[in-house]
Amino acid sequence: MNSNQIRTEFLNYFESKNHDVIKSASLIPHDNTLLFTAAGMVPLKDYFSGNKVPDNPNMASSQKCIRTIDIDIIGDTDRHLSFFEMLGNFSVGKYFKKEAIRYSYEFITEVLSINPERLWFTVYKDDKESFDIWLNEIGVPEERIQYGDKDNFWHMNIPGPCGPCSEIFIDRGSKYGPDGGPIGGGEDRFVEIWNLVFMESIQDKPFEVVGTLPSKNIDTGMGLERIAMIMQEKESLFETDLFSSIHKELSKKIKNSDAKYEKIILDHIKASTFMLSDGVVPTNEGRGYILRRLIRRALRAYNKLTDEPSSLDFLIKEVTKLYSEPYPELDKNIEKITKLFKTEEDLFGKTLNKGIQEINTILETGELSSKQAFYLFETYGFPFELTQEIALENNITLNEEDFQQYFDNHKIKSKGSSTKIDQNMKLDIDSNDFCGYETIDTVSEIYHVEPLENKSIIFTKINPFYFEAGGQISDEGKIRIDENEYFVEKVVQSENGATGLVVDINNVNIGDEVQLTVDDSFRNAVSKSHSAAHIVHSALRNILGDHVAQAGSNVAPGRFRFDFSHTQKVSDEELSDIFETANKVIFDDLEVNTNIMNIDKAKDEGALAFFGDKYEDDVRVVNIGSFSKELCGGTHVKNSHDVGLVVLTQESSIGSNLRRVEMLSGSHAYDFLNTAYKSYQEVADILKVQASDVSTKLKQNLETLEEYKLKISNFRKDELTKLTQDCSSKSSKIGKYNVIVETIPLENSNESREVALNIVNNFDVDICILFSNISGKTTIVGSTKPSIDLDISIVTNDLSSLYSGGASKDPNLSIGGGPGKYDTAKAINAAKQFLTKLL
Repeated sequence: MNSNQIRTEFLNYFESKNHDVIKSASLIPHDNTLLFTAAGMVPLKDYFSGNKVPDNPNMASSQKCIRTIDIDIIGDTDRHLSFFEMLGNFSVGKYFKKEAIRYSYEFITEVLSINPERLWFTVYKDDKESFDIWLNEIGVPEERIQYGDKDNFWHMNIPGPCGPCSEIFIDRGSKYGPDGGPIGGGEDRFVEIWNLVFMESIQDKPFEVVGTLPSKNIDTGMGLERIAMIMQEKESLFETDLFSSIHKELSKKIKNSDAKYEKIILDHIKASTFMLSDGVVPTNEGRGYILRRLIRRALRAYNKLTDEPSSLDFLIKEVTKLYSEPYPELDKNIEKITKLFKTEEDLFGKTLNKGIQEINTILETGELSSKQAFYLFETYGFPFELTQEIALENNITLNEEDFQQYFDNHKIKSKGSSTKIDQNMKLDIDSNDFCGYETIDTVSEIYHVEPLENKSIIFTKINPFYFEAGGQISDEGKIRIDENEYFVEKVVQSENGATGLVVDINNVNIGDEVQLTVDDSFRNAVSKSHSAAHIVHSALRNILGDHVAQAGSNVAPGRFRFDFSHTQKVSDEELSDIFETANKVIFDDLEVNTNIMNIDKAKDEGALAFFGDKYEDDVRVVNIGSFSKELCGGTHVKNSHDVGLVVLTQESSIGSNLRRVEMLSGSHAYDFLNTAYKSYQEVADILKVQASDVSTKLKQNLETLEEYKLKISNFRKDELTKLTQDCSSKSSKIGKYNVIVETIPLENSNESREVALNIVNNFDVDICILFSNISGKTTIVGSTKPSIDLDISIVTNDLSSLYSGGASKDPNLSIGGGPGKYDTAKAINAAKQFLTKLL
């Protein structure tokens, strides 16, 4: 049975049992405590926690997953993968242990036709109920049911749902290890194929249960790759049809066969392809760094197999073809995937070669330390994980904690130190209501005051001041108490979201009424920039492609910057298109609407998430006509024309696969263009042409200038030829050598060099020393014929020291001099004396 058939049979089976088949969620989870979707239940966490109610409490899926904990040992075993599919059935309060156990046994023995005598089962140490179900209702022999400990209690390593589990194993036979069952027998012999989790509790840390869930739930997971290995009777996961076609293409390129490196490539190319498709880009942080590690580890492995740097992108097509049926989005995104992958390849190519050369040099000494690993990272950008892997291959163990200490010390030195008010304060106070969408001026009662040195942080029940989030900076404004006005120095927020205002006053009391007024012009200017940022975001995606994703932003009055993922410099033509598209949207008078809707519905309708925002189940969606739809909690204009204008001032790189555009909005954009126009008009007046003819006239003048430059250059060449001839005629004998020591009027050190070489190469002169005054400093150049046994740099350096300078070390051509003042006539005599002594 091939893998597609197994997946289909699984989903069809549970659909026949009244389960809704749900689509695989993205590898980028909604839960911001997780880097990746690592299990089938991750997208369903809110259902299990009781925060949301599913349409059908019974569900089944084949979920694509990434697990990062085993990256370093992938390739060393046949069991570990970073990318895999998890087949799972789930029930939120509908059925529990008895049904889950019966479904799993029925599917394995009847649908997959696996011999029941090969199956073993484990249950949690105090879960007698599950033990009895396997024994008495399913009829499993008692000797093939074992009690386990921590391995039979499932959790996510973070606060959240947890519970005991029952695992199903298959006995592969004595050739794979000793008998004894899953607990006590060989781990290659007894392979886990399905985990049934009876999710009924809540933990605040692993194995520390603090409460019960609203309902008893079922969460099961069966790895598609493992069950395919069993059904296809293969020795390892990498021999199944989920890898065989990729391996076939890889084998065509291999020069040095090595199972470890081949497995690394097979796993990592698949994981990278899926991650890139789902919007992850290689960076130096978070999930982007995991992707970068996978790609670079695969490239290093490929380098070992081929003995030369070459691209792995040909395997992306094979991965896409393999998964075309269950994941058609791979084919849709293949151009984006390949482009991002090749960019990372090119970036790492030089690093890989330089890093490996340096490591090999270090290894020749027989040592490789954590300090040297940091040197490789700091100097060549060579990842610690690869250095660590190479060290292990040479029986050297690196201390990761030592490396981290070097890294942390480096960051401290780079950043320096600073002190500031903590914007997210840890205060145990009730939250207040934000009214800033409706009004910027309100009267409210103070319900909490937090002392801050000789100032106060006041919290009012209603607050119109926006706290920095989603890239938009905090509001500015003032408060009025008893006819006295105070400037709001800073807007802060407690952990639970209560917004406070820092004011220079220490005699306010709880219960006082205060008038709060946000600066109108400040808020308007920021709102223009924020709406402009949304417009530019959509324009970037329309013109550069939908791989563009926001990676950061800063929205301020009249200006904003927008960071986004993109593999290369944005061309001038593309920037022009972005500028024109954005302003066309502004001039089209598109209405800006906001509404509250369920986050899943918003995403289904195409709403994009802005970097840095945290979202609840119900989210605020900002629509700018039909051009832009964003999840956003910031402030905005009412109509696109309120933005006025946007002007691009700069586009730049801020890191690997990350670009930044900086733009002006509103009156700032107008002022910029007005100033530019005035400057342009001044140039037109100087050139005595209309403004529209400036570029043509400038081009003509530049062409004329180039002609004059060429004439001047030719004239100077003729002049230098005459100077060289005149100078060469002034040679005198020192010993048996023809020597010139003279002053000569030259304009730069290049001329000094050319004249000195010309004299010794084309005239009957053996040694030449020339003095010139260039830009207020004395330049000295010494040259000799190659056949002369004299290191001229010794003479040039000694002469340069008279002028408080030094000289280059070339024995046949040395350039020196210095800024000091010295009598050149005396220096010429000194030069002749030096030469007389040396010759």
